[in-house]
Amino acid sequence: DVGHRARARGHDGGIDGFLSCYRYFPELGPGYVMLLNGSHSVRAYAEIRGLLFAHLARGRVLPEPPSAAPDREAIAAATGHYDFANPRVEFTGFLERLLVNIDLRPDPDGLALDLQIGGHAVPLVPTGADGYRQAHESGTSVRVARDREGRPIVSAGWAYFEAGSRAWAQARVLALQAALATIQLAPLWALGWALLAGIGRLRGRRLIPGELALHVWPAVAALLCLAIPALLLLVVTRGAAAT
Repeated sequence: DVGHRARARGHDGGIDGFLSCYRYFPELGPGYVMLLNGSHSVRAYAEIRGLLFAHLARGRVLPEPPSAAPDREAIAAATGHYDFANPRVEFTGFLERLLVNIDLRPDPDGLALDLQIGGHAVPLVPTGADGYRQAHESGTSVRVARDREGRPIVSAGWAYFEAGSRAWAQARVLALQAALATIQLAPLWALGWALLAGIGRLRGRRLIPGELALHVWPAVAALLCLAIPALLLLVVTRGAAAT
């Protein structure tokens, strides 16, 4: 478990306004429940969890985390690109499927997991039976397996990935970027049209029915498309979702 040097069972949760966590430690016996009436301090959340675990583990000899010699044949078989396949919220799932993808590749100590978002690699230590963990974790957090059709899959916490094409994944991201760039051009296009329409008006040209709406409404939609993420970010940073 992240932050706890002992095998744990539990779950975390939270939305704007609260954070929660519970853990049970089979080797230690007890566990804890933590409830916070706030969601603005991830540091406090982590530090309180650490204090709770330190209290439960005081005077105890903690077990060593599992480890195994790297299986180069299994690592070679697991190497490749994997697409995110279980978005939590279906409404925004198309974005998660586009952006939350991983690559597995060999690493001197075992396996490396490359995140598409952020572009950094996460080294993984083998734990046996196609399982892996980060160096600071107390147990297996990543498992490589195969589905019923024999395709490689990866389970990493709440995330589930299926083997896919890296080239196709990159093409989808480029298509999204092109679409966003096109949307951002709509206000500039409308501004250019307005200037030309104004010049035409001075020369006696009349607008064709529907011509104004054809240029203005896409510009308005584009401006709203740009404003919505900024507004949502402001709501989250101020903790004002309820108001």
